Amino acid sequence: MRGTGDSPKAVKRLLPVQPAVIIPLLLCLFTIMPYARVGDYGFVNYDDPEYVAENPPVQAGLTLHTICWAFTSFHAANWHPVTWLSLMADRTLFGMRPAAFHLTNVFFHLLNAILLFFLLRAMTGAEWKSGFVAALFALHPMHVESVAWIAERKDVVSTFFMMATIIAWHRYVQRPRLRRYLPVAACFALGLMAKPMLVTLPLLLLLLDFWPLKRIGWPSGKAPGQRSMVGVVMEKMPLVILSALSCSITVIAQRQAAAVVPFERYSLGVRLANALTSYGGYFIKMMIPRHLSVFYPMVTVDATGLLLSIVSIAAMTVLSFAALRKMPYIFVGWMWYVITLLPVIGILQVGSQAMADRYTYIPYIGLFILFTWGICGFLGTYRRGPALQIGIGVPAILALIIATDRQVGYWKNSGTLFEHAIAVSPDNYVAHQNLGLFLEEQGDIPGATAHFAEALRINPNDINALNSLGSVFLEQELVDTAVPYFQKALRIQPDFAEARNNLGIAYARSNRWREALQEFTIASHLNPGSERPYSNLGLALAKVGEWDGAIDNFHHALRLDPQNAATHFHLGCAYENKGQYQEASAQFREALRIDPSFEDAAQSLQRIERF
Repeated sequence: MRGTGDSPKAVKRLLPVQPAVIIPLLLCLFTIMPYARVGDYGFVNYDDPEYVAENPPVQAGLTLHTICWAFTSFHAANWHPVTWLSLMADRTLFGMRPAAFHLTNVFFHLLNAILLFFLLRAMTGAEWKSGFVAALFALHPMHVESVAWIAERKDVVSTFFMMATIIAWHRYVQRPRLRRYLPVAACFALGLMAKPMLVTLPLLLLLLDFWPLKRIGWPSGKAPGQRSMVGVVMEKMPLVILSALSCSITVIAQRQAAAVVPFERYSLGVRLANALTSYGGYFIKMMIPRHLSVFYPMVTVDATGLLLSIVSIAAMTVLSFAALRKMPYIFVGWMWYVITLLPVIGILQVGSQAMADRYTYIPYIGLFILFTWGICGFLGTYRRGPALQIGIGVPAILALIIATDRQVGYWKNSGTLFEHAIAVSPDNYVAHQNLGLFLEEQGDIPGATAHFAEALRINPNDINALNSLGSVFLEQELVDTAVPYFQKALRIQPDFAEARNNLGIAYARSNRWREALQEFTIASHLNPGSERPYSNLGLALAKVGEWDGAIDNFHHALRLDPQNAATHFHLGCAYENKGQYQEASAQFREALRIDPSFEDAAQSLQRIERF
């Protein structure tokens, strides 16, 4: 269904160029203005190491081995091979420069905004309304997290495939044919393999069938030219099956990584209260985007806030149903928001966040449609309505550009990001923990220790802060002080692989090699995708003279990270001790190829060549 257009005469006089040309150009200009500087930003220490900076398959780029890994790995407690492939493609094309990863995110975000414009324009015929929705999507500060954070590549890539799916769906409904349905299913499958949050897309297609496509007349029954509800539901069943498969794989991946928070920690009542409050909180932040943070800690829900959220949700739901006949876009926009938030609203809790800005990347589209069409419909009843629309729209866009530019600035590095998070919520233990990691990396050990201690004060059972505080003491050779922190972290979470590995290092430095062997062995089983426990296990086995076991573990570590010069060197030492000088020489040479300044490897190679 195409509308009659919506371009006010005043706008046509100001912009004689066709809206289909000028709107995408304006979207490019306005989006680049706040986001261009992310090309100067680096990795942050929150998920970026796990996804890119310290992830050997991504660091290796696109190879047959890494492509297989992308489709078979549950790394980072998820299965999203298309996201991994996009990150590997960046590595292959541009190297490990953070700028390339950042700018690819910006490119996809801009592409999503342009596709959203053309999609809404094609379905409604309302060019300027569609352009304004696309501008809100491109420029809202709540979307900065999805764009400026490299690890959130999955948001922008999955949304690209969501747009492609809906575009293919619009083409299909014009002439339903199997050959037109296949691109719908293919794009949807690729989107799910970028981020499983798209599982609700079949329901969104049903909403779009109601408005603006007008394929169904629910709830008033079928009108001439419309299809039955049963028919439009059945044609989406293949997509529902894909959603079900994606849900199953995601649950398996998250349970395998112990990422799903048990109900003993957060009861169902707490989760429901937080979910209802979050619906209201996201709505408020859409209207007034203030106090945005990379992490919102779970807190006790305020009874007044919960009641207000429940009343607001109920009122909006009643209003949307009341507007079904005359203003169907209100119903569709509100249901879009409610439905697409369901996978991340926290009933099945993953992590300890109460809410997250990135979760609004797709849901806000519904609210943007609701308010844009609703306000234009209301103002359109007045003689000066078009002028009022311009008077409201232009300042709104300018305000969003300013707010987004400010929010982008907080993502400059881990220091600015988490200092801002602490300013927003001082009792943010995750922010204190990550700011401590940043300060530790900068060499500010006292500052790092203070923030790790503050994180523990706020949350005495924060295993990451316990592990980090132990690591700081370990760096200072205060082994006896460090060990209790690792042990406490492991009492809380016995399968915490990093703490196991660090406890093994502490035992090794105390010459407690058998205990170190035990910890490294457990760590390698808990985190089979990391080379570090295998390398450490090899070192421990070498210390007790078990050369064959050491060699096996060094080889395993190198399969995971072939470019690790230190591991090649240690493997060479193991071969040398076994008298296999030719193999030792090859490993020392490889270590020097990777790191020509590796003095120990050079000296060992010279010693070998004397024989």
